[in-house]
Order: sequence, then C-alpha cells, then structure tokens
Amino acid sequence: MSRGTPPGPVWSGPPDVPEGTDDERWAEALAAVRRRTVRAGRGARDRPGSHSWLAGAAAAIAVLGVVLLVRLLWPGSLLGGAVDGELVGGVAALLGSAGAVIAWRSPTGGSAWGDVRPLLTRDQRRELTAQLRGRAPLDPAREPLVRELARSQGVQPFFLLLFGLQLMRTGTPAEGGTDRWLDVVVLVSASAGLGVQAVQGLRVARFLRAHPEPAAG
Repeated sequence: MSRGTPPGPVWSGPPDVPEGTDDERWAEALAAVRRRTVRAGRGARDRPGSHSWLAGAAAAIAVLGVVLLVRLLWPGSLLGGAVDGELVGGVAALLGSAGAVIAWRSPTGGSAWGDVRPLLTRDQRRELTAQLRGRAPLDPAREPLVRELARSQGVQPFFLLLFGLQLMRTGTPAEGGTDRWLDVVVLVSASAGLGVQAVQGLRVARFLRAHPEPAAG
C-alpha cells in the first residue's frame, strides 16, 4: 500500500508574469530604459512636431481613402464623378513617401518599449496606458516608462508609404474590374487603420510636448 500520493506540480502563476515584486519589476524596467543607447537628438520621430505631422498625414491619407472608396462604389454620384482618382492617389503616395523620409531619419524607431514590455505585468502595462491616455494621474516616477510607451504608439511611416502607394494603384484606371471588391476591402481597412493611428499619433505628440525628456547631463 502506498504511503501517500506525491505532491503535484505547484502553480506559480501565469507564465508571462515576470518574477519579483512590483517594485522590483518597476525598477528593472526603468533600468532598461536607462541602459538604452541614446543618440544625440534621438531622431526626427522623437520630436512632438514630427509626431503631429505624421498624424496629420495619416488622417489625410485616411480621408483620401474614403474619397476613393466613394468613387469606387458610387462612380455616378456627385462626389464619385468629380474625383480624379489618379490625382488623389498621387497625393496619397506623396504623403506616404514623406512619412518614409521621416522613418529614414530615425532608423531606430525611437522607443525602448520592446525591451521594457516583457519586464512588466499586464496590470502594470495597463497602468502606464491609463496614464498615457489621461485616465489616471501621471506618476513622476513612471514618466520615463510612459514616454517609451508613447513613442511606441506613434504613427508608423511604413504603413503611410504602403497605403499611400496602394491608394495610387487604386486611383489609377485598371484594365478590368476583377479586383474591385479587393480594393474595397483594402480601402476600408487602410482608412480605418490610419484613422486610429492618427488619433494615437496626436496623443503621443501631446504627451511628448507636455513631458519632454530631460536633457542629458
């Protein structure tokens, strides 16, 4: 007869929760930000004005996408008939290309959030998000972390270029209409996605303008 059942494995919490106390996790995350190599100037995307410009470009391309969508679905309507698809697509591609130049000027992306995120629990990340969105008071001790979160949520210039070129293709008269509904799906997705990015980009610019990073030294 068995003397007893051997104890089973002890549950130690969700696998994505870092070890240590909350204070230790905060301290490790702040240390990760400090360890990050900071170039002089940090690149164009770290300036609030650049984030505002990218947000405006994203909003403009989103509106142009809606215009092309109307032209595609209702070509006989007043707006659809008056729109020059090639001109609209060309403007969108130009805005997207300008966004790519911004990305080229800041190849590192300007954020250490990729290093910070795995060090924090889900609740801690939610706390930082609430502070960024103004739903909770900003904790001065957490400000560097909220700043890195903000940088990670700016408009992505790659998507500006990608969707700008897509709008240029959609606005150019095609030989046939076999891709019409695919174009509709792409335009709806692009316009909605860039609209969301525009809102986030303005939030990032507003935060970075109100809470600039202290000068080194």
